[in-house]
Amino acid sequence: MNLVDTRKFSISLETNAGKEELLKYIRREIDFKEEHEERVLKRFRLLARKFKYKSFLELLEYLKKSPEAFSVGLEWLKRGKVFDESKKQYTQLVDKKKKLTAYAQPKPRMQSSRQRRERRRRRAEILKSQVLRVQGQTDDGTINIKEPTDPQNLKIVLDVMTDNKINQDAYKINYIKRRLNHRMRRTSHPTYKAYAEFLMINREEVTNLQKSLSINVTHFFRDKEVFNVLERKVLPEIFSENTGPINIWSAGCAMGAEPYTIAMIIDNSFNTKDKLRTNILATDISYELISKAKERLFYPDLLRETDQKLILKYFTKKRDEYLLSAVLNKYIEYKVHDLQTPPPARNLDLILCRNVLIYFSVEQTQLLFERFYKALKQGGILVIGKCEILRGEIRKSFEVIDSKNRIYQKK
Repeated sequence: MNLVDTRKFSISLETNAGKEELLKYIRREIDFKEEHEERVLKRFRLLARKFKYKSFLELLEYLKKSPEAFSVGLEWLKRGKVFDESKKQYTQLVDKKKKLTAYAQPKPRMQSSRQRRERRRRRAEILKSQVLRVQGQTDDGTINIKEPTDPQNLKIVLDVMTDNKINQDAYKINYIKRRLNHRMRRTSHPTYKAYAEFLMINREEVTNLQKSLSINVTHFFRDKEVFNVLERKVLPEIFSENTGPINIWSAGCAMGAEPYTIAMIIDNSFNTKDKLRTNILATDISYELISKAKERLFYPDLLRETDQKLILKYFTKKRDEYLLSAVLNKYIEYKVHDLQTPPPARNLDLILCRNVLIYFSVEQTQLLFERFYKALKQGGILVIGKCEILRGEIRKSFEVIDSKNRIYQKK
């Protein structure tokens, strides 16, 4: 394949399914800003084309089984190199293209004095940003930290976290380091030792660090296929096999998109009798996120996978946000709960804990699965994220209902 063909095929795939899961998987190894997402995806599209995969989901499954291929993708990111050909060849091709298109470009008009002033202003801003980057800072004045200069002092920070009852043992070490680096940038501390000293005297930063570790990003009907299976197969069976109350737990609910999605499905698709006996318990470790969920105000981006009919039925436009109908509140009870403690309820028909377990260590994940098993009633359903795996001895205690969508039933 020549250079031009490689560029063409690296731009698009037949489907974008699994894009978010792939980005999350990449972030576990390398940190990057939101504005660089397309650049990252562009390189992994090339990798998908190289191995003849037509979707991000197929590529992600392959990368999980082949660390060598994943390391190739990461190496491309670190070197900033997309093509197999040399940088010199690529530069020559770009120069040639510029020469061919230069004749077709209209000559620029003479600039007015106002345009010249604006141009000088932009140049001054660019020069200022370049100076800040040389000094190790960002445009907003915070320190630009890629890696702390004293990695040997990481244990000092971990000890301070332990002293302040921040349980870091449950999280993967790479995830902790990414969140620490984020807080160090925000507080302008370039070393672990300096940040540890700051953490010891600043109670507010202890709270901010705890929030940073428990950060959750979600939206309504995330992984829509999962909710289609729940609506058409899982929930009808639960309602038909049980005559009493139906108890559902949404663990790690963040701003409430997941429990509200379940409530919408039940309110829109099931009869009055089934609605009246539905109880959804929604929990998260963050009091602020629980308070935000109760406000029922959401930005339009969180509704990107929601059917227009449901938006018209349950949402009202309020300036730049959407207000969710209060009719769904009758199904949901919100509580603050730490997943590292025993479950807040027992005898549950359905537990949803999606895209949360990836942040925990293997040992803590096994402990959580055991707690979920005990909290479910016989025949209860467990749903986890598509990037998460039910493994270990506890797997024998569950029957696979839908392996693709990670839906399991307690034996």
